[in-house]
Amino acid sequence: MGKHYIPKKYLRGFAADEAGRAIWMFDKVLRDWKRAAIDKVAQKREYFDTPTEDALSTLIENPAHGALDRLLATNQVHDADRELLSRYISVMLRRVPASRRRSMELVEPSVRNVVERYREVMKAEAAEDESVSHLLPEKLAHLDILEARYVDSPTPEVKANVLSPWPSSRIFAAVESMTWRIVKAPQGFDYLTSDNPAYFFPGLGIGSAESEITFPISSKLVLLASWQGEPGATLYFSGTKRLVHEVNRRIASGTERFVFSSVKAGWIARLCLKPNHYLSRIRWDSIAT
Repeated sequence: MGKHYIPKKYLRGFAADEAGRAIWMFDKVLRDWKRAAIDKVAQKREYFDTPTEDALSTLIENPAHGALDRLLATNQVHDADRELLSRYISVMLRRVPASRRRSMELVEPSVRNVVERYREVMKAEAAEDESVSHLLPEKLAHLDILEARYVDSPTPEVKANVLSPWPSSRIFAAVESMTWRIVKAPQGFDYLTSDNPAYFFPGLGIGSAESEITFPISSKLVLLASWQGEPGATLYFSGTKRLVHEVNRRIASGTERFVFSSVKAGWIARLCLKPNHYLSRIRWDSIAT
């Protein structure tokens, strides 16, 4: 069995059966549905090494899953649980396949930027010192070889950073300091989750004044974090149809491949396959409690 990049315990909040063993999964690539065992989804072989898997379980998942249980039972975040949930969400931002893909996409431009700076330095040195100018073509050719090598095969340090599920202290501090809103779905509506359940607007990150994090807790609860309101506060809302739709659009938009749901429905498939999603910020000052 592979290593889970989304914890099984988390996915049970979206289970398709009362026992919490099965879940509906829509595959964006194959464009089909599967009612799958939660134990078998959201995993890949050797996704984490064993020490990392053990550390995630001991330090992050086990403590936070107790906090999630209390949240699901009472619809409220206990004061002592905020730090546990902040760490859980912060790790969720890093541990998923989407985060690894984004990190790898940054490797090539970073390497090319560094190499280009070296090219300019070499050219400047050759222009200033004619005694070494004849060496410039050979040096530039060697630099080209190094550039191709490091783009195709990043250093072990770069690979380790890409594969790491551990967020920076800055990310954790931002998540914990945001204003949290726990929003219950109205009757007849459900939240989705995915293989990338902690959604944020890519262009905004999580540290800017307009940043938001959308993290479905279950098919009936979502945690919406932003900088609108008192830092560190937790507020509680009854959701609207419009808000549920916005949450689900965000989740579908950020999905790498798999969407998970407690139900199978045509609208979910249509939403997931939509090429462009119209997303908007939630203006809490215009929403009544």
